[in-house]
Amino acid sequence: MRSANLPTALPLTRKQNERSHMRTAIKRTITILIIAALSIGCGVLFDRICDRVERERYPRMYTDSVMKYSADLGIPANVIYAVMKVESNFDSGLKTETGDADRIGLMQLTADDYKIYASAIGMNTDPGLLYEPETNLTIGCYRISELYKKYTDWKCVFAAMRVGTDKVDTWLGDATLTDKNGRLTKIPDTETAEFVAELEAAVAKYNKLYN
Repeated sequence: MRSANLPTALPLTRKQNERSHMRTAIKRTITILIIAALSIGCGVLFDRICDRVERERYPRMYTDSVMKYSADLGIPANVIYAVMKVESNFDSGLKTETGDADRIGLMQLTADDYKIYASAIGMNTDPGLLYEPETNLTIGCYRISELYKKYTDWKCVFAAMRVGTDKVDTWLGDATLTDKNGRLTKIPDTETAEFVAELEAAVAKYNKLYN
C-alpha cells in the first residue's frame, strides 16, 4: 500500500526570513530590557535598604536641640551628630575613665571643660549636670563653636577636643606637621589622629545619608 505523500515545508522567502530574524531580535531586546530594568530596580532597592541600615547605625537624635545650636552657633548639624555618635554613641549616661580626667555624657566632656565653658556663658558650673543631655549638648556645642572660631579648621577643632588647645598650638608651630599655609596636615599622636579620622569619617557619613 502506497503511503500518502506528506507535504514538504516550503523554504522561507527572503522577506519571511527577515521578519523571523526581526522578531527574534525584538524578543531578545525586550528580554535584555526587562533584565536591565529588574537589575536597576533591584540595585535601587538594595541601595535604599543599605541607606536605611546605615541610618540606623548613624541616627539623628536630640534633633530639636541640635538644630537650635546649629543655627545659633553656626555649627553644621552633621558635625554635632557626628561628635555625639563617635564620643558616646548617643549615650547620655556614659562615663569614660581616662588617665587625666573622666569624660562624661553625650559629648564626653571633662569636669574642667564644663567649668570653663559653663562659667563663660553664665551657667551652673556643677559638673554633675553633664549627665543631663541638654546641658551636655549646650556646653559641648559652645566648646565646638569656640574652637572653630580659634582655628577655622575642623581637623584642629577635633584634635583640640581630645588633647586641648595648647598641644594643637604646638603642632601648628611645627613646620614638619603643617603645609605651606600653616594648616595642620599631620597629627603626631596616634590616638588623637585616629580620633580625628573617625570624626571626619562620621561627618562624611552623615553628609552622605542626610544631605
